[in-house]
Amino acid sequence: MIAITKSIGKAFAETGVLVNCVAPAVIQTRMLDDISEEHVRYMVERIPMKRVGQHEEVGALMVLLASEACSFSMARCPTYPAAAPPTERTQALARTRARTA
Repeated sequence: MIAITKSIGKAFAETGVLVNCVAPAVIQTRMLDDISEEHVRYMVERIPMKRVGQHEEVGALMVLLASEACSFSMARCPTYPAAAPPTERTQALARTRARTA
C-alpha cells in the first residue's frame, strides 16, 4: 500500500491531486472481535501508549490529510501511532535492504 501510494502520488503530483494513506496500529473496531485477547495484548504491548486506538483518532488524522493544511503533503503514509517501535520483521527487512543497497 505504501509503495503504490508513493507511486500514484508522484505520478499525479503536478496535477494537484494529492495521494496519501494512513497505516493505523491496533484500532478498536469489530475486527478485534475475531482476534484472541492474547494476540490483541501482544500487539498493544508494542504500542508506546499501551492502548488500542479509537476510530475517531484515525479519522482526525484523515481529515487533516484531506485539509488545506496538508496541501503540500504528497505520497505520505503516516503510521499511527507514529512512535511504534519496529518489529523484528521490519528490523530484519531493513538489514536485508541495507545489505543489498
